[in-house]
Amino acid sequence: MTENLITQNELETYAPDLDLSLYNAATISGMINRASNKVRNYCGVKGFFKAAVTSERDRALINPQGELVISFQRRPVVAADVSAIRLVTVNVNQSLTLLSGGVPVFFIPDPGNYMIYPSNYLTSFGNGLISLQSADLFYEIDYTGGYATDIADLPSDLKEATTLYIRSMLSKKYNSAGASNISQGSVSIGFGGNKNGKDQNIQEAESILDDGDYVRRVM
Repeated sequence: MTENLITQNELETYAPDLDLSLYNAATISGMINRASNKVRNYCGVKGFFKAAVTSERDRALINPQGELVISFQRRPVVAADVSAIRLVTVNVNQSLTLLSGGVPVFFIPDPGNYMIYPSNYLTSFGNGLISLQSADLFYEIDYTGGYATDIADLPSDLKEATTLYIRSMLSKKYNSAGASNISQGSVSIGFGGNKNGKDQNIQEAESILDDGDYVRRVM
């Protein structure tokens, strides 16, 4: 599934000033796809559409309180949508308890980007487990994550960030040399950028994604 984050009709709504009549449907679709990939890559996630994830695997992080912290690669997630957690290493392949008396053992803070599994359940599996935090200890988790199955129901700020990436692509079309500004006669056009070469559109897009807690961070 190609997880585009915005449709052409939505793009025209978010950016009514863009003249998309210059491009055919395939070209516009390609720009939307590339911009959507840039959003996911910057956020460090697999996607934002609601879908089942099996055996998502990463190195286990044990925080100073002795808790296992898992940052989901598809988000957001609610507790009811976590179906299994396993700790895996050379000498360990242990399924963790999900419920105690019908109540989740773990905690998922809003907006559902990561979960915390408490230390008292980890230590119960034997001495030395937490000391493996710097060794080859991994977690595997099965869950369902994402905002929606319909593109129209994805958050508006994700669409806004995607639109800004498309604006950046179009601005480069008219500034292929990467100049900071272009002058022709009495007309001057500026192309703002930072020291990393990111223009104003990309900087604004990344700010939206950072402020919206869409970026995956290792806790």
